[in-house]
This record gives sequence, structure tokens and C-alpha cells, in this order.
Amino acid sequence: LGSPASWLVDWFSGGSSAAGAHVNEQSAMRSTTVFRCVSLLSGLVASIPLSVYEKTKGGRSDADDHRLYYLLHDEPNDLMGSYTWRQLIAVDLLLGGNHYSLIERDNANRVIGFLPLPRINVEPLRENGQTVYRVQTEGGNSIKVPSWDMIHIPGLGFDGIKGVSPISFVGKQSIGLELTMLEA
Repeated sequence: LGSPASWLVDWFSGGSSAAGAHVNEQSAMRSTTVFRCVSLLSGLVASIPLSVYEKTKGGRSDADDHRLYYLLHDEPNDLMGSYTWRQLIAVDLLLGGNHYSLIERDNANRVIGFLPLPRINVEPLRENGQTVYRVQTEGGNSIKVPSWDMIHIPGLGFDGIKGVSPISFVGKQSIGLELTMLEA
């Protein structure tokens, strides 16, 4: 890969802007504007508590005794708290247009956690009228995960299945100009 084809470079790097800078989700975060917007918006979204509710005669109330309450409100997995998970969801949507979390289950098929997956490793597909997700594993293999074992939050998109990256779709040129000016 001493001189890869331009389509391969574009696929991995997000492509060149008219100003010449390569713009992808990681390089866009070097823009102070992008970084501040993503930081502010993701922090605001993460600060909204995520709860489980039950219907009551007076409307609704927290169902803090429900099994999923702790996972959503406090700790969705053993790696992070709920605030960090919600912030990651917002960052994924703001930069890449999609968020994916694997639903972890115990041997009795009870939900025990939500493990976020890197967007680049997940591809939603339609097979036999069902949505499945092809997930690239660390070993380079891929597995198919059924929709009932995946939380997929798509952003704005065109096909109803997958959101588009705001960075690649809308922001590439202006972010590329800013990054080029920073490097000059």
C-alpha cells in the first residue's frame, strides 16, 4: 500500500476538502468550532437523566425497582457510567450519524448491559425482511447480530436504516478550510 488508490484513501480518511485538508470525524475534532459544539451538545444530552417509568393513576413515576432502571440510569456496563454512555451516544450521532450498543444478556436471556461498539465496525443490513448488523470483531472476523440484540440510534438519513455523517455530508468543506488555515 505504498501508493493506495484515491478511493481507498478517501474511504479511510473521509476525503479531501476543496481546501486540500483531509476531513474525517477524528480530524474534524481538531477544529475548535467542531470540538466545542460536540463537547457542549453531548454534555447537555448526557445531563438529561435516562429512567424507566411506570404508569400510575396520576400519570407516571420512576420505576426505580425495575431491572433495567440501574442499567439505564446508573451503569449500562462495567466500563462506564450512564452519563459517559449517553455522552458517547450523542458524540456518535453528532460526528458519525449513528450509534450502536450491543445488548448483553445472561444465560437466562435477561439484559445485563449495553456495550457501545465503534461505528466503523458495524454495518446494518436487511436480510429476509429483517435488520441484522454485521459487526467486525477484533480478530478481523465478522459476526451477524440480530436487531433484538442491538441498540441502533440512527441520525438523519435517507434510507431509514442508517444515518449520514454530518461531518462528511455537510461539514467537510468548511472544516477542511479551517484545518488548512490552522496548518498554514
